[in-house]
Amino acid sequence: MKRFLLISFSFFLWVFIGCTSENARQNVPSEQDAEPPQRVVSLSPAMTEIMYALGLEDRLVGVTIHCKYPPEAQQKTQVGTVFKPNLELLAKLKPDRILMNTHYAELEATFRRFGWTPEPIHDERVEDVFASIGHLGRLFQVEDRAEELNAGLKQRLEKLREKTKSAPKVRVLLVVSRNYASPRLEDVYVTGHDGLCEPLLEAAGGVNAYTGKSLFPKVSPEGILSMNPDVILEIIPDSVRAEVSDEELDRAWQTLPGLRAVQNRKIVRLTESDAALIPGPSMVDWAEKTASLLSKCTDLKE
Repeated sequence: MKRFLLISFSFFLWVFIGCTSENARQNVPSEQDAEPPQRVVSLSPAMTEIMYALGLEDRLVGVTIHCKYPPEAQQKTQVGTVFKPNLELLAKLKPDRILMNTHYAELEATFRRFGWTPEPIHDERVEDVFASIGHLGRLFQVEDRAEELNAGLKQRLEKLREKTKSAPKVRVLLVVSRNYASPRLEDVYVTGHDGLCEPLLEAAGGVNAYTGKSLFPKVSPEGILSMNPDVILEIIPDSVRAEVSDEELDRAWQTLPGLRAVQNRKIVRLTESDAALIPGPSMVDWAEKTASLLSKCTDLKE
């Protein structure tokens, strides 16, 4: 259980760093290459997912240890973490393009010094996901695939918004990580006002119970009580889900018996692999599955 003392790193890493760079926007490199890249390393779980969704997985020669979706991506050569890729291994892979987020100017400069071409791409908002798909479609000269993928995702998201528009709204505390080993609520991080998680939650028929200004705040039991959400939705690592029962996971929440969600037994969960909330095509899967969960929580009594 000691490994559960840490937050769900792979998930929290992306919902946090992927949504903290609104002030770091910059122009991406030109997409008009004579030949599309053939040997690509992805340092972004979102970009890895998009590559697979566009049928470009054969171009991927390396990914990070955080690239877990789709599951087949884990069979690719792992080049380290997002923060610290293994430069020696990268040199052996001889990439002609490195897909990465726009947050790491120093790392981007390092790649250029080694003669590698970085491709920094934004992924902070729902709109960025569609733009990223279009960008990679042009870069790899598969524009038709990208347009078809985007059209399908937008259609599903719009259909979901229409479906939930007239449904009763529930106030949701979206918990992205906590200390799962503790019998009490410790190190609880929730989604705030970002450009990805909150809009998807709203599309699913929920309203963010957190009303502060932080993107992903750490909240105290007292703070949770003051928010008093109708529903608690937890994103659970697969390792936790495999070894810890709902009863055990609920135990920490039961230390706040005055909480509306606890009183009404409205604590629901999604595992990371079941519906990973990363800025890629699977974000729509997450929204749809969340909507299904929340639809069962609309019988709340005031």
